[in-house]
Amino acid sequence: ERRDDGGRAVGVSVGRRLGGAVVRNRYKRRLREILRRVLPHIRPGYNLVVLVRRGGIGAEFSELEASLVRLLKRANLWQEDENVLPSGEEEGAPETRGAKGEQSEG
Repeated sequence: ERRDDGGRAVGVSVGRRLGGAVVRNRYKRRLREILRRVLPHIRPGYNLVVLVRRGGIGAEFSELEASLVRLLKRANLWQEDENVLPSGEEEGAPETRGAKGEQSEG
């Protein structure tokens, strides 16, 4: 649905036929994290509803993310932004260190 205010809204739905509450909640959490990462790349002005189908059950996180990005591109809702990384973090963000001092990017 097109929005006139230029904002974006995203909803996630996992049907009961796909499994028990634990399974459904696991996929909702995964999709919310994927959406958090890709939200800066979604063109503003749309409301989206993401439905998990049977084919998504058992898929790895990276497979779900790639599938969602592919669908957004196919729907022409994906926009490349040179200042935003696929993880949703902006370039030039400070580096962080892990618990034992090893350096990680992001």
